[in-house]
Amino acid sequence: KQIDVDDLKEMDLRWQMAMLTMRARRFLQNTGRNLSANGPTSMGFYMSKVECYNCHRKGDFAKECRSSKDPRRVSYQAEEEPANFALMDFQAHLLIMRQKLDKAEKDRDDLKLKLEKFKTSSKNLTELLARDKFQPSGGYHAVPPP
Repeated sequence: KQIDVDDLKEMDLRWQMAMLTMRARRFLQNTGRNLSANGPTSMGFYMSKVECYNCHRKGDFAKECRSSKDPRRVSYQAEEEPANFALMDFQAHLLIMRQKLDKAEKDRDDLKLKLEKFKTSSKNLTELLARDKFQPSGGYHAVPPP
């Protein structure tokens, strides 16, 4: 007995839903939150596990942090600024070169099309001349001399 394609899709969706449910339950257990719909849900975080973005100390929030920003980050941003200008300049040149490449490719395609047209018309003209050479005129078939 073969299994229908729609049944396979449905089984796959059910399997994925079961896996997602298991992952969600495991996450909620690890974070200490409550999954039951009847009881209250605890939505708080432990502040001791949170790391501040500015000073990189645990237990601080960036909004409440009194220390100045990390000096390593500030020096990195100062070095990053000239690199950003160089990157923007490079991207501008890259854009110009891509536009030139697109124009050159378009010109090449146009020239290829013209060449094909010339070849076709030359071939047609040669065939027309060959047929015209052997056309009967005045009831007699003209044969070219040897």
